[in-house]
Amino acid sequence: MDRNFEDIVKNHLNYNPDTGILSWINPYTNRFKHGAEVGYTGKDGYRRIQILGKVYLVHRVIWFIVYGNWPKNELDHIDLNRSNNKIENLRECTHSLNNANRISYKNSISKYKGVNLDKRDGVWSAEIHKDNIKYYLGRFKCETSAALAYDKKAKEFFGEYARLNFG
Repeated sequence: MDRNFEDIVKNHLNYNPDTGILSWINPYTNRFKHGAEVGYTGKDGYRRIQILGKVYLVHRVIWFIVYGNWPKNELDHIDLNRSNNKIENLRECTHSLNNANRISYKNSISKYKGVNLDKRDGVWSAEIHKDNIKYYLGRFKCETSAALAYDKKAKEFFGEYARLNFG
């Protein structure tokens, strides 16, 4: 029998919406065990599955199973947990909106997203990026004031996708 991607998805995979786990049913090769979770977790925290020699992100396969089509853009994990593939935790978005729902970089001097310290004069600045454009939001004596300026603009630009510093 000639196997194709859709055949494997429909006849060999089971998505459990309560757990967000994609598992094998009727595995098409003896490498897989019935009921076992599919794929592997990469260094970036995303689960992947190889089907017919091509690697897919598991959350995108789940989207395909639930909606019957591929997402046109990126998928965002609302709670930032890359292993939580429950369909209610996934939403389609642009790259810019996906970036809006991320936390501050780990190596940032500031504890707040979008806030930087100018070491020359000890003043905090706020900036935000949208659609590959950097918006400068001002300079502030207080780190918290800069974070509040970021939050205000993030709400305006990204709405429900905005990962805010406060609330």
